[in-house]
Amino acid sequence: MKDADQIILEGLAQTILEKTFPSELYHYSSLRSVGKMIKSDTIMLSFANLGGSDNEINHGKYFFLSLSYDKWGRYAGGSGDARYRGQPYNTQVSLVFDTRALQADGKMVDVDYWKSDKYSDDEKEVRFLSDTQKLYDVSKYVSEIHVYIPQPRFEKGMFGRDGETIKPSVHEHDIRYYNRLADSDVPTYFYNNASAFKQMLKRAGSEDYTKMMPNEISDFGRSSKSRNYDGDISKSVSNLAHFIVLGEIPENDRFNSIKRIKDDLKNDWDTREVKITISNELHNAKSSHPESYQSIVDFLKQNKLKGIDDLVEFLKNRERGIK
Repeated sequence: MKDADQIILEGLAQTILEKTFPSELYHYSSLRSVGKMIKSDTIMLSFANLGGSDNEINHGKYFFLSLSYDKWGRYAGGSGDARYRGQPYNTQVSLVFDTRALQADGKMVDVDYWKSDKYSDDEKEVRFLSDTQKLYDVSKYVSEIHVYIPQPRFEKGMFGRDGETIKPSVHEHDIRYYNRLADSDVPTYFYNNASAFKQMLKRAGSEDYTKMMPNEISDFGRSSKSRNYDGDISKSVSNLAHFIVLGEIPENDRFNSIKRIKDDLKNDWDTREVKITISNELHNAKSSHPESYQSIVDFLKQNKLKGIDDLVEFLKNRERGIK
């Protein structure tokens, strides 16, 4: 039986081994995504797929939230055009997350993509890991939202030509999201200075976005193409989940894609193409966060399947009546 001193020493050793994260971590996102998050009061986690690097990094968990130690890291806001990295040309959003609130509901791990001292400063990431796709009550996890509203920029001409001032890319949809963020339960700060935004200098910002708006904005309308694409890709994953969970071909099986998977599982001994098809369908929908991901993950856990290989083998045996 362990004595009291041994128990204390083991507890101290475990504390030393556990990673200590700062009280705040940062997440970069699009205005549209954050607007949807505030409207639904739900944080949608990214899907790690059923194999590959994300799955390995996630220690067996299927959903994750990518976080940064830096208020505005090298990969924030996407790659964009190198000329405008100092002054972003569209709305940028940074979220401040309460680390302790996340740790109470899941696991936090450091991610080292490069595993090399040479690249150690290139991409620093912390991941919050979970088997659940959603976190409810945004204000529980997000303590602040910071928004950069793009301003006019001067673009130099090529080959000695005169330059021109470019109107910022702010659309009427953006205004709707600005209002939604300003009215949310999470303190939100708007900026018209990119440097102040990246440093989160609240004294240089305002909770009233109208004070940060440029005098002129772009009058181009926003296409509905992305919304339609999101809907189509979510339906594809929903159909796939329907087949995985119920073993049935859904009524709205577009292009007979699920029927082909079912036929291949039943008739072909080589299931590599099925694995590729399922993996691609799941991967291509990541940015849309279809809720059908959760039903697939629940099915995997219920049947003690660990990834794409286990899943396809299970489906193959089910189609062929093998138990």
